[in-house]
Amino acid sequence: MTNWSELTRGVAIAATAAFLATSAGAQNWSFFGPQNCNTNSPGYKCAGRTLAICTDPDDESIVYAGHASGGVWRSDDDGDHWERVKDGPIGALLVRDDLPAATVHCLAGPSGTGNLLIVGTGEWTGYPTFLPGDGIWISTTGAPGSFTHPLAWSIRDNRSVTSLATNSCRDLVYAGTNQGLYRSSDGGYTWTQTPHSYFGESEITDVKTHPLTPNIAVVTTAYPDPATSIESGAYRTTDGGDTWTLVSFWPAWPGTNVQRANLAWSSTSPFSLYARVIYPSDNPARIVRSTDGGATWTAVWTWGDCGVPGDDALCDAKGAVTRNAFAIAQGYDDYLVTGAVSLYRSWGTGGSEWKVRSSGPFHFDVHDVYPTSTGFWIATDGGIFFDVYDSSPSSLFSTDYEKNDDYRTLQFYDIGLDPDAGELDLVGGGTQDNGSWINRPDSVSGGDWVLMGFGDGWWTTASDEPPGALTGTDVFYYWMNTSLFVTDNAYANNQSSDRVEIQFPGSGSSEPGDIFYDPSAPEQVFFFHGDTLAVVESDLSATDVYELGVPCNGIVNAGAVVVGDSTAANPTRVYVVTRHGKVQRINLDTASHADLLPSGASSPPWFAQNVAVSDLVLFEGATMAEDEVWVTVGRVMSDFLGGCGSTPATPWSRAYDASLGGHVWRWKDGAWTERSGTGRAVLPKEPFETIVSDPLDSSTFYAGTLHTVYRTTNAGLTWFDVGVDLPDVFVHDLVFEPGSRTLYAGTHGLGIWQAFVDNWGSLASSPTTPSSLIAPQRDLPEAKLVRRSDRVELSLAGPARIDVAVYDVTGRLVRDVLHRPMLAGEHDLDVRQEEMASGVYFMRLLVDGVQQPGLKLLVRR
Repeated sequence: MTNWSELTRGVAIAATAAFLATSAGAQNWSFFGPQNCNTNSPGYKCAGRTLAICTDPDDESIVYAGHASGGVWRSDDDGDHWERVKDGPIGALLVRDDLPAATVHCLAGPSGTGNLLIVGTGEWTGYPTFLPGDGIWISTTGAPGSFTHPLAWSIRDNRSVTSLATNSCRDLVYAGTNQGLYRSSDGGYTWTQTPHSYFGESEITDVKTHPLTPNIAVVTTAYPDPATSIESGAYRTTDGGDTWTLVSFWPAWPGTNVQRANLAWSSTSPFSLYARVIYPSDNPARIVRSTDGGATWTAVWTWGDCGVPGDDALCDAKGAVTRNAFAIAQGYDDYLVTGAVSLYRSWGTGGSEWKVRSSGPFHFDVHDVYPTSTGFWIATDGGIFFDVYDSSPSSLFSTDYEKNDDYRTLQFYDIGLDPDAGELDLVGGGTQDNGSWINRPDSVSGGDWVLMGFGDGWWTTASDEPPGALTGTDVFYYWMNTSLFVTDNAYANNQSSDRVEIQFPGSGSSEPGDIFYDPSAPEQVFFFHGDTLAVVESDLSATDVYELGVPCNGIVNAGAVVVGDSTAANPTRVYVVTRHGKVQRINLDTASHADLLPSGASSPPWFAQNVAVSDLVLFEGATMAEDEVWVTVGRVMSDFLGGCGSTPATPWSRAYDASLGGHVWRWKDGAWTERSGTGRAVLPKEPFETIVSDPLDSSTFYAGTLHTVYRTTNAGLTWFDVGVDLPDVFVHDLVFEPGSRTLYAGTHGLGIWQAFVDNWGSLASSPTTPSSLIAPQRDLPEAKLVRRSDRVELSLAGPARIDVAVYDVTGRLVRDVLHRPMLAGEHDLDVRQEEMASGVYFMRLLVDGVQQPGLKLLVRR
């Protein structure tokens, strides 16, 4: 018989082993933020664009969310707290998350014999930052180690799963994609594509199964396959997907194809089915209804109702061609909601009258609506919300809740850091759809984050040189959609009068572009709007100084400037990279520009092609001829993605064309050379989005991809993966803290991450081997975790970046407690032990990225 002391000793030994495995050495990367997002605008928190949401049908308190580029998230408590779903070995540091933190466009709740969670990946929109999918993943539990990948694509295939549906028996599963329909007859374990004679490779916009009859399903298609004459619209099966019949949304317009249609099946009237149908711009949108399971349809609301007093609410939904938000409340036949730029409701009128939601915390742009027994889960550009059903025909939603705690999924385009060497006062960045955010870790802010502007944040930059009448030294430039702002009080919130809008000429495009300056001349701040270069003047206006004449709405991805001495050999010049394969140099002294091409030699394979040159690093030479430029090559940009030129303007262009050559290139001594590695230590064939040089070593570079970060220490001869404990996520920007080797990664979906590269040793010979640790290069303040009777306390002897996390005996992450810079002192930590089950836990402590002694917790209930 095993006594209690022996049992607890065995548990402690196992827990210690698991904890040591989990904590081996120290992390390369740790989460930096945003967290503790302070804003007086409801809906703008630390959460980003969410495309899909569902619950476990056997337990509605278990909720799954699919983020546009942050992967799958799970809540076990009705959305009060969230944790990212990962996959990998249990009880050890994850060598790499097998489940990528890429776009999750649709989810099917647990189904089939194995109680499966089915995850469809990939997004299909006009966003230049969209992420193609890698197929379908399934899991019996949603736990690490449980995922398999039965339908696998290459990211270069540019494919997306647009919708998923299971039948009432939970064995038949349909997957709509941007290239046809797939079907599984065993709950998702194996898949076959529907023959091309039915859909070709048309985009499937939605698929729904009959709630009671397993063999009936309806599929909607859009943008017919250009290689066929197959029409878009609605197709219906009555034999489990063996055959399909085209049915018309009534009344049909001959020769008119559907742009998008979404379906909602009633749970109380099994043959009652609604569809929200969007037609091309010269034809109406409409709500239609079928009472015979999708065989015939009648219109209940049309675009022609716009302009009728009291019924204008739904009119902005016509542009919602990328959203799946259409649903009927459980237990009702005509309680409908639909989402577009806003959220709308129809009650008691069979879908013929609609009211816009006028109050509450909802963020704009609704992507998915999921009905439960008590209300709707809402997935938006600003995260996750829940609305309780209100059956009063005359009222709008009465009770709504924001559900974004721990759901840290902001999508960063760009990061700006305080330029003071070794004195990190400010970290900021621009995000997709959720404005620009600032963190200043001082005694006032406590490491909190503040929203600076709404909408798309795009590019940002920080400076210590206040322009014009501004006097503060915490200067931050940022975009708010197509307006450019500056503030010298960079911790002020969005409502502050401290910010000033920079007025620039109305000529040219207002498309936001990079903001930059020469560190040796910070008083001159340049930015692009469209293809036009402008400079900020002392009166906080802007003057256009050069127009490039770039096609495709003039998209400039990045710029860098050298303020010269106005001699012919050393003029003021600006280097730019564009979305259509160009690297160009503007000579501001002569008001001219030229492609950066070798004389009499062949150009790189990507040059002037429809491929994004995504980022650049500039080393200033004594003369213009001695400048050195490094660039990264990104994705093919079809017209569909904001490009133009030779690539066909169809949704089937490839995400990356291997024939375009390597991914990192150097311009030096008047010639281009590829610097993508040799032998086994080469960069993978995928798009690269960003590059940065080590400020203390000009031969060391870091490059970010759609999945990780690579490093070279020999100017591109060899590259190695250094993102082992960085989530598998789209790395959109890399920036070093000036004067140090602290590296920040702005991810498009999981916030900002931080690494202290001084703690990285020499890399092993394998690109997938984690870098080992060497002794710290600087003194660290003493830090200690102390267990008090009712709390855990951190004792810190000096300012440092602190990371604290809790793990269980298997090595599974239970809770992220703290990720932020802190001052010296005694700090209470919010471990939330009252929410933890009985058992043994370990707290891991990192100080400036270096492992320190942790703390064992014994929780008893």
